[in-house]
Amino acid sequence: MKKSFASSWRAKLASGGWVDEKRVIDKLRVSRTPFRGVIGILAKGGLVEIKPYRGFYVRSFSSAKTYACAIANFAKV
Repeated sequence: MKKSFASSWRAKLASGGWVDEKRVIDKLRVSRTPFRGVIGILAKGGLVEIKPYRGFYVRSFSSAKTYACAIANFAKV
């Protein structure tokens, strides 16, 4: 299940792209508070950039850099 979830969102949240907060919240059926908590965690990990009054953007990385960053962040948990 985790793999299919990640695969389906990977294409929708393209590198450098804007994260449509409302669309993601509606799709996942969660409220803004937990969503923004996760965005904060991703921002600390360098995967998402928060631009005040403009929203959230997926950082641009090569596939290798993204994988290395994800592994490093999950190892901390």
